[in-house]
Amino acid sequence: MDLVELLHKGKVWMNLGGSDSHGALSAAVSVLEKSARIPDTVRAADLLESLLAREQRSSTALGGGLAFPHPTASMAPDPSDAFIALFYPRFALSWASPDGEPVKAIFMVVSNNPKDHLIALSRLAKACANSGFRELLDREAGQAELCAYLGAFFPKPST
Repeated sequence: MDLVELLHKGKVWMNLGGSDSHGALSAAVSVLEKSARIPDTVRAADLLESLLAREQRSSTALGGGLAFPHPTASMAPDPSDAFIALFYPRFALSWASPDGEPVKAIFMVVSNNPKDHLIALSRLAKACANSGFRELLDREAGQAELCAYLGAFFPKPST
């Protein structure tokens, strides 16, 4: 799974509303629905319900100001429908984070199948563990800068 391609599809969104995880996820799904980022075959209400069910089982906040919300099941009917959307909330959010820190960057991961989902989450976690990428997130860098960094961090194999 190419994180750059996935982030291009999902986009980077600023000033997300909501005062907690539930409100932020509702706002995020609304933004994605209005911008036609959700695949046509997926109902926004079903995506939100799946995201909230996943949060209810266990928080997707990782600590360090990050959350990786994702549906409980594959929601992208085709691999080309998969995406990662990054949301910077208007205000840091309370999100049941293991370190108690508020969330400042939300990566919503919507995948086609469990294998691709785990690969995307793993690569995203690896990137977020990198201090250079974290600096970009801390200053709310935009899509072009984040994608350029990810492209250099995960170079495509030459053929």
